[in-house]
Amino acid sequence: VVPCTDAAVIKVDPAGKQIWGSLLGGPGNDKGTALAIDTQGNVVLTGATDGQLPTTPGAVIESSTSAKVFAAKLTADGGKFLYSTYLPVSLASSSAMAVDAAGSAYI
Repeated sequence: VVPCTDAAVIKVDPAGKQIWGSLLGGPGNDKGTALAIDTQGNVVLTGATDGQLPTTPGAVIESSTSAKVFAAKLTADGGKFLYSTYLPVSLASSSAMAVDAAGSAYI
């Protein structure tokens, strides 16, 4: 059996003590490749997926058999995914992310 990986987001305090952590992934290999923090402290991330990634209701692309990139946003306390979606198949990979003052994410 080959273990599968998930994208992990962990918030630590200045001393390195974990405040919270969250995983995002399905039964395949998923990995985070970039993240950004918006003005409200929410965490926006992007990464690669092998598929079957859990998405949130109303996601732009709720399911896909061919998409390889995802985007997600967690609340500042790590307690809830505000969104999780596949990105268009035309986006083959993601390596950077930024968030503007209005909270819009750019990959």
